[in-house]
Amino acid sequence: MGMPSWLNKVSSPHPPSVSGNATTDDIRRFICPCLACGEKQVEPGDGHQYALVASEIAREASMELRHFFQLYENHDWAALNHIQKFDGTVNAALIYAVQCNCGLTMLAVRSPAELYDSDSLLDARVVGESEATVIKALPLTFTSI
Repeated sequence: MGMPSWLNKVSSPHPPSVSGNATTDDIRRFICPCLACGEKQVEPGDGHQYALVASEIAREASMELRHFFQLYENHDWAALNHIQKFDGTVNAALIYAVQCNCGLTMLAVRSPAELYDSDSLLDARVVGESEATVIKALPLTFTSI
């Protein structure tokens, strides 16, 4: 089984920092417009929040990375949340949950180890209420955008 085709997507370069926090700026860039509420420009204090759900070391063609993305494709958020691997010397695959008043969006992100390379959005999808309930029950810490 190969890697999903959306893993080859590349998003646009970084805009200037708005918050002073690179992760928050990336999430804001990835979520505009918000798939759940349709807000074209997500702003600080407008109710949007994000949390890191899972992280995996992203070595090409590793069984662990394939498993990680199978869990994502299958929407197995609880199992995915148990994967929290990171090594700053290699690329990472990250899954974020972004919530607003209208729903919850999941983001799959490529985070390169290279200093001058920016994170890129691989996939974004809104989840239904039952899945959102499962995600909100996970031990996550949400941060305001």
